[in-house]
Amino acid sequence: MRLLIILLTLLMSSLAQAYDFKLALLKGNSSVFDYEISVLKLALKNAPGQHSLTIVPVNDSNQLRILHSLKNNSGDFNVFFTGFSQAREDDLLQVDFPITRGLLGMRIFAIQQDNQELLAQITNIEQLKQQVIIGSGIGWPDTAIFQYHGFRVVETNYDGLWDMLKANRITAFNRGINEAYIEIEQQNDKDPEGSLMIETHLMVTYPFDYFFYLSRANPHLHKTIKEGLEIALENGDFANNFNQHPKIQHALKQVQANKRRVFALDNPLLSHRIKKLSAEYWYQAAD
Repeated sequence: MRLLIILLTLLMSSLAQAYDFKLALLKGNSSVFDYEISVLKLALKNAPGQHSLTIVPVNDSNQLRILHSLKNNSGDFNVFFTGFSQAREDDLLQVDFPITRGLLGMRIFAIQQDNQELLAQITNIEQLKQQVIIGSGIGWPDTAIFQYHGFRVVETNYDGLWDMLKANRITAFNRGINEAYIEIEQQNDKDPEGSLMIETHLMVTYPFDYFFYLSRANPHLHKTIKEGLEIALENGDFANNFNQHPKIQHALKQVQANKRRVFALDNPLLSHRIKKLSAEYWYQAAD
């Protein structure tokens, strides 16, 4: 029924326009973000009109600068995906559709191999807070979530976090399961003699995900992505892409969540809008 309403609305609207979407990609790392890019492509394919997508690598900036440029509509890009925060929802046009179905909120840790025994002995969340120094990015919502719950957190930029991990200045670098395995492969390819690994015993979870954000000057672009994703959800394209994408399947297979000790946290950053999203948007282990 919802799909019928969407289609009828589109038929009654004016002729669909063709829009040029320019996606800012942090560090230009298309391998890490291949799935997220595929979701935007899926939205544009399902939306009415013939739209184009250009990937704009952003190698010399961080998320805060990208979001500032997006807010002012002053960059070489007009869409960006990043983790939810209330400020981002307030400042920008947010597409209320969790891109990874919440996998980003399933956090595991990149560590030095020598620290696996330490983490394997952790049996409760207080031990994790007291014994582990967690690395997290400047301005990342994850950083605020871990700090809110009393974890020991060290902040710096993304590349700096890998350097700190290699130098044992942090115990663990928190990553979403959809990011962790391909990133550790990339790090080990850079340094075959290195000793980094994905920790195998623990997981911290909280409701969280990437969302698409656009300038408030571009409501037509926001509307196109939103409509395309809703149609893809209804016709099964979104589920098929999620279930079949190699990156997602690799992450779900590798993480072995049922063998981990899982600590579930509240997310104090969630807005009323995100809390209201239907359960169908979020991944369930039984899916």
